[in-house]
Amino acid sequence: MKKNKLNLETGSIKPFRHLVLAGLLLGACLTSLFAKAPENNPGQPEPRLSGEVFRVRTETKGSPFFYDHWSPGTVILVSGAEIDDHLLMYNGFIDELIYQHPRTYEIIIADKKLVRGFILKSNGREDVFKNFSHGPWSGIFRTGTYFRVLHEGDISLLVHQKVKKAGEVAEYTADGPLIKTKLEANPAYYIVLNDGRVFFIKRFNRRAFYKILPENREEVRQAFRNSSLRPQTDGHRAELVKNLDKLIHFNLPEFNKQLNQL
Repeated sequence: MKKNKLNLETGSIKPFRHLVLAGLLLGACLTSLFAKAPENNPGQPEPRLSGEVFRVRTETKGSPFFYDHWSPGTVILVSGAEIDDHLLMYNGFIDELIYQHPRTYEIIIADKKLVRGFILKSNGREDVFKNFSHGPWSGIFRTGTYFRVLHEGDISLLVHQKVKKAGEVAEYTADGPLIKTKLEANPAYYIVLNDGRVFFIKRFNRRAFYKILPENREEVRQAFRNSSLRPQTDGHRAELVKNLDKLIHFNLPEFNKQLNQL
């Protein structure tokens, strides 16, 4: 895949089309990020990736972002081109990819129609997100369009890193009481089989996987025995699905090709 330097222009700002609350929450959490962003951005401005600007600010307790800091990363466009070495963030409250314009330093929400996926890099770790609103996946997932890939194979594990509003919190300051919107992480997990079936999974236990794979109960039991720990973290969940993927063999290469092309 040919890699191109980042090509960005703000263009004309589209009408404010998101919920007011979403805009307020986004603006609040981005306020502090201007101070944290490096003075020099490595991206070179080109008209490749566009979006809309948010300028509204408010106060929140908790973060809508996957990482609370700007992460260098890669954006994969639907054209197949890759945009490298740019500062990115993922906002789970509004399910949007955020980037900083390299010339104006404005905070831009990337146009989903242009984005196939992206990779966030932090402290030696890489988190791969894919946009499942394109092609045969359009409308399948009920919680969002950007999903983090925990394991990809004949049996894949995806998670929508969504953030929800969990009420309000009052804090008392020198200027009087301050009401903040409280945000909490609320991830949604999905098992995707290579025949196109998608399952929302709330609990990672044997009973849940028996329902998903009723003809492979023995393989499910073996996968749980092979997993070193109970699946209480994303790493453990990925390990479980990886073990299950090794034990169950499907023969639908065309569907796997569709998934891998995302």
